[in-house]
This record gives sequence, structure tokens and C-alpha cells, in this order.
Amino acid sequence: MQREGTVLLRTEGAAFDEGWRVRHPDWIHCRHQGFSRDECLQRHKGCGRSFARTWINDLRDRRIRVNVLSPGHIDTPILEDLQQGDALVQMKKEMENSVPLGRLGDPDEIAKAISFLASDEASYVSGAELYVDGGVAQI
Repeated sequence: MQREGTVLLRTEGAAFDEGWRVRHPDWIHCRHQGFSRDECLQRHKGCGRSFARTWINDLRDRRIRVNVLSPGHIDTPILEDLQQGDALVQMKKEMENSVPLGRLGDPDEIAKAISFLASDEASYVSGAELYVDGGVAQI
């Protein structure tokens, strides 16, 4: 019996205030070790890429594809937890200015990228990291 499928890993860099909302168990360990937010973010993203590298070989006999999705600054309600009013507008503007495309991403754009990687149209894509970040990772 042949098995086929797709594993999609998501690396995520959420913005955090001093309250440190935990999105993944590794964040807890990382913060307790005294690392900064940015150090924890890079460690977390590295874990996703490392899993993909290992799993593409481990799952090869089952014909399961493994890819990583790395989203950029996406305009979601979580941003409203970080700032309010004029401060929120300013924060979004600063985020937009850091993106080569000059805007925040839309959650639907992330969904479309996930749909592509999980589809038959990506049947020969495995071990890839797809940046859906408006070009941020390339500068």
C-alpha cells in the first residue's frame, strides 16, 4: 500500500509585547533560558526548517511531501492586542515600510499559499521553504 500526503510546517514570528504571549512550547523553554525575543524567533524558525530537512528523508518511502511556510507581517487581529488607536496605525505603517511591497499581507494570501503547497499542483515540491512575506526575507 502506497501512502501519499503533505506535511506543511509553518514558521511564525509573532510580535510580542512585555506580556509574551506563547505560541509554541519552544518559546517557553527559550524565554526561560534568558534569550531575547528575536533570538527565540530565529530559533523557532530554525526548528521548522530543521524538521522539514529531516522529515523529507524520513517520509520518502511513504511519498509524503514536507514544506515550510514562512509568513511575514500579516494584518490580523493579533496586532490590535499590541497597540490601540494612533499607536496601532503607526505600528502598522512602520511594518508596511519594512516590506518591499509596501503593505501588510492578507490572511487570504497565506491561505492561498498553503492551498498551493497542499495541492497536486505542487506534487513535485518537497523540502521547500516558501516565504509569503512581501519580500522581507530577501533584503
